[in-house]
Amino acid sequence: MSWKLTLTTGFAVLMAGALSAPAYADETARPFSGLVGSVERWVGDARTELPTQRFVRLAENPQPMDTTSARKWDILVTLLRSQNRLNQLKLVQQFVNTQPYVADEDLWGQADYWSSAAEFLQRGGDCEDFALTKYRALLDAGFPASEMRLVLVEESFTGEQHAVLVANHSGRRIILDNRRDNIEDHELVSNYRPLYSMNAQGLWQHHDKARPMPQISVATPRP
Repeated sequence: MSWKLTLTTGFAVLMAGALSAPAYADETARPFSGLVGSVERWVGDARTELPTQRFVRLAENPQPMDTTSARKWDILVTLLRSQNRLNQLKLVQQFVNTQPYVADEDLWGQADYWSSAAEFLQRGGDCEDFALTKYRALLDAGFPASEMRLVLVEESFTGEQHAVLVANHSGRRIILDNRRDNIEDHELVSNYRPLYSMNAQGLWQHHDKARPMPQISVATPRP
């Protein structure tokens, strides 16, 4: 899978986003600090930093579902609501990973398309669609958006780009990946290098602790 990165904002918006960055008492209080060994930096509000279609996918579930998909969704969300947080993560990982993987080029005839939950349940999707559907299901079941991020990563050995969902639970950053059967603690996943992470609230840039943070400018591409 290959991400298409597009610039969506100018310098003024970047500065406004930086000034409105979430405040934390210290680095250890950041819910996603040290994700797979990375350092994060707030880029800005998701509504202004992300293309509209992608923000909508994170912020709401706008498309009506057909009867079969709606029944599946209701069953999933009802089951999730009856579980504790850790079991919610395990259950949504198992349920969503049963859907077929289909590349955007084959499914939509374009290089990159973010499916709604309705479209994903009907037709399957690629890695970011798995992550988005897990995010939406957990959100509908009451899991806080602030405790979840869709994370764009690069495979360390191949350079392949990929997307996963990461959830914060009791101080643990847990990765939900369509390439793995089970959920995994981020400390056990060493083959991914985070590039960007996002939820309905904001966009963050990540970089390796051993390297200086790249400077954000109007020339910096955005997911």
